[in-house]
Amino acid sequence: MKSSDIAASLARLTAGWTPGPNQNQRSLFTARRALASSLALGIDPSASHPVLPTAAPETNTNIDLADLIGAGMTFGLISNVAAIDASNPSGLPAAARGMKVQESNGLFFDSNGVAFQVHILPRVREASVAFGTAH
Repeated sequence: MKSSDIAASLARLTAGWTPGPNQNQRSLFTARRALASSLALGIDPSASHPVLPTAAPETNTNIDLADLIGAGMTFGLISNVAAIDASNPSGLPAAARGMKVQESNGLFFDSNGVAFQVHILPRVREASVAFGTAH
C-alpha cells in the first residue's frame, strides 16, 4: 500500500475520533500509529474495524507516516461495543481472536458517539516446526 493510500485509509478509519474519559491526544496518536502499521502490513481496513465510521475523513490531520509507522513491531485492531457478543467477548476481528493483546487504547468516540478501542498486538512470524522425521 502506498503512503498516500495509508494516510487516506487512516484518516477514514479514525474520522472524527476524540479521546474519551481518562484518555488524551497521546493515546489517540498511539492508536493511530498502531493502525498505520496495520495498513502498512497490508491488513484490510475492514478486517481491523468491525463497523466502519460514517463520518467524513479529516483533511487536517497532518499525518506524518514516517513518525506513525515507526519500527512496525506491533499493529493495531479496532473493536467496539457493536462487535461484542457471546462468541466474541473482546470484540476483535476473527483473525485476531486468541492473540495476546499487548496494550489497549481508548475509549475514543467518533462523531456519532460510537465508542472504539484500539488493541495493539505484537507482530508474529510463522515458523515451521518439525518433530522427529517429519518434514
